[in-house]
Amino acid sequence: MHWCGIDATGKLYSGQASLSHLPAAPAVELVLLPAAYSWHVLDLPKQSPQRLRALVPHALDDRMLGSQPRHFAIGEAGNGQTRVIACEKAWLQQWLALFFNQGMVVRAAWALADLLPAEADWQRLDTEDGVLLARQDESVWFDAAAIADQWLADQSVHQARWPDVCGDKPRERAINILQGELTPRLSLPFDPKKFKRTAAILGALVVVMTLSSVWDWWQLHQQATALQREMRQTFAAAFPGTPIVDPVLQLQSQLQATGAGQGAASTGTDFTAMLQRIDAVAGSAHLKRLQFENGQLQMELANNDAPALQQKLSGAGFKIDTQPGSVGNTVLRVQGGQK
Repeated sequence: MHWCGIDATGKLYSGQASLSHLPAAPAVELVLLPAAYSWHVLDLPKQSPQRLRALVPHALDDRMLGSQPRHFAIGEAGNGQTRVIACEKAWLQQWLALFFNQGMVVRAAWALADLLPAEADWQRLDTEDGVLLARQDESVWFDAAAIADQWLADQSVHQARWPDVCGDKPRERAINILQGELTPRLSLPFDPKKFKRTAAILGALVVVMTLSSVWDWWQLHQQATALQREMRQTFAAAFPGTPIVDPVLQLQSQLQATGAGQGAASTGTDFTAMLQRIDAVAGSAHLKRLQFENGQLQMELANNDAPALQQKLSGAGFKIDTQPGSVGNTVLRVQGGQK
């Protein structure tokens, strides 16, 4: 079989070899000699390629010789016409299978006439099986070179060579014969089985990271819920009977309203600032009750915790008085002013 190829630098090579001795290549394109195919131009209604391929066998029924099933490839021919290339289906499938068994991917198949330049003069290509003459949308095949010479007579002709044919791109309306059920399947450039273990490890890492993120979110959600519950309990203890909507905003509003009734020296802003300073010092204290009354902030907590909190507040400049609370508790009274 005759072959030609192009390396990464664009250099052309050609030669002859059996299928098993062809040079290694990432992809292969087949070139069909005219004896293996026939081409036709038909007037068909505008349809999708799938429907056109279904119409073609009926349109060519009276032109096809033999009983072997045919494979039809379609393309544009200009002027709204459809160009069809037909070949024996089993023969083409056999060649595709042979290349597949050799580990070669056949990505396209072309009619030889579609590889010759579409010039006004005849392009002549000599092969082992005969001579192909082509120009523009016309091609002629001769089994013998002598007959081709006589047919050409004094006509202008350009001699084409195999490497030149391989190096040129197909014509603008060239038809890739591998269509329909013979369309090449997408193949990965690597063997997925070799990466099976890596994919399993990556999948396990994704699962672990997802579970870890879900666990962190659940913990943060629990902490936020606990803080919200504690704020509501604190507000309920400080202002019994008041409906709770937003405890933080309501607490500030209650302090401002109470402070406004204490005169200019004890505004709500003063009590808000005082509460913020107390929170900065006693933020971690576990309060049993919080109440604001007559310009004083009363905090009830366990007897064991009271001395430490009293010392912190005194160190921060607050005037602190103590009095007994409920059983096991002490009440710290924080004056609106400072010592």
